[in-house]
Amino acid sequence: NRFAAEHSQFYPTFNPDMLVENLAEFGLTGNERFRSLSLGNKRKSLIAYALALGTEILLLDEPANGLDIGSKQILRRMIARSVGENRTLIVSTHIVSDLEALYDGVMMLRRSNLVLSMPTAEIQSRLSFVCGPVPPVNALYYAQGAGIFHSIIPCTDAEETAIDFDLLYMAMQSNAADSILELLKTERYDQQ
Repeated sequence: NRFAAEHSQFYPTFNPDMLVENLAEFGLTGNERFRSLSLGNKRKSLIAYALALGTEILLLDEPANGLDIGSKQILRRMIARSVGENRTLIVSTHIVSDLEALYDGVMMLRRSNLVLSMPTAEIQSRLSFVCGPVPPVNALYYAQGAGIFHSIIPCTDAEETAIDFDLLYMAMQSNAADSILELLKTERYDQQ
C-alpha cells in the first residue's frame, strides 16, 4: 500500500478501490511486504496495481507467466473488467491461449517489424481454421498434431471459425507467412 500511495500520485486515473478489489481477488491485502512475497504473489500484486492505474494504454508483457490456472482465470476477469472504449490493453505473449478469449485484435512482429495489425473479426472474415484427417487442398498452412491436421484456409463461407492463435503464430513463422499476409491485406477473398 505504501508503494501505491507514493507512486500512484503520478497517475490521476489511478483507482485505489480497483487496486483493493484486484488484490483481494488474488488473495492479497496490500499490507504484505513485497520482498517477502513469493514470485507468483509479487506478479499478482504488480498486475493488480498496473490494472488499477487506469492509463489509456497499458502494455503487459507475459502477464500470465508464473500464475496457476485459477489465477489465470482471475486475471482474465480483471482484464475484462479493466478495458473499455477509452482504454487499450496490449498483451505481449508467446502463450496466446492464456488470454485468447479477450483478444479483439492481433499484432505480430517479425524481426522487430510490425507485419500484422488487424481486428480479430477481420482475420476471421478472411481465414478459416479447420481440423481434419487430411489437410484441405487449399490449405495455406497446416500442422499435424495427435493424428489430426490443423489447417488455415481462405474463408469462403459465411460461417466464420474461431482463430487458432497458436496455428496462426506458427504459420507466420513459416514460408506461408507472405501468402497469408497478402490474403489478410486484401479485401474479402471469395473463391469464384
